[in-house]
Amino acid sequence: MKGQYFIMASIILCSLVFLSLPAFYKSTQYISSDFKYILHNIESEFPHSLNLGLERDMPIETLSNFTLFVRGALKEKFLHARFLWMVSLMQPDGSVKIYVGNFLDEDCEVNLVVEGVSRNTVLSDGEVFSETFPSLPEKFYASLEFKGKEKEIEWLRDKTNLYLYAELSRNTDVAVKEIEA
Repeated sequence: MKGQYFIMASIILCSLVFLSLPAFYKSTQYISSDFKYILHNIESEFPHSLNLGLERDMPIETLSNFTLFVRGALKEKFLHARFLWMVSLMQPDGSVKIYVGNFLDEDCEVNLVVEGVSRNTVLSDGEVFSETFPSLPEKFYASLEFKGKEKEIEWLRDKTNLYLYAELSRNTDVAVKEIEA
């Protein structure tokens, strides 16, 4: 009689293990399948956020708040999101103000070079740096160095320009997207 209890207990235990496998398998399978869709959304929504800020006459504040919102929303999906962006805005006096926002979750040394003029600074996470350049040609070059990366961009003086570096990671999966708008 005791042997029958052991057999029944082992059958029940094995059934529970096999019934729980699909839940475990599903949770480990989707690790990076959503990266493509999230990066596509980031690519389309960051420029919209900047445009909304321009309409409200608060472009940098709106972009900073949106960046923090996206980072928090992705954290709920167990994604670690890091962003660094650079924006150029033409000022009423004809000068161009360039902003660099660090949302990389760490302090970051940034070197900004615009038409041969270099500015170097260390930005804390969530900090935005700005520099005004008084007389830039209609097409100008901006170069940004951060975290061992260098990005050179040709921008138009009379247009609001955006460069975004986005890095998503979950466990060992990492995806990087650079956006120019």
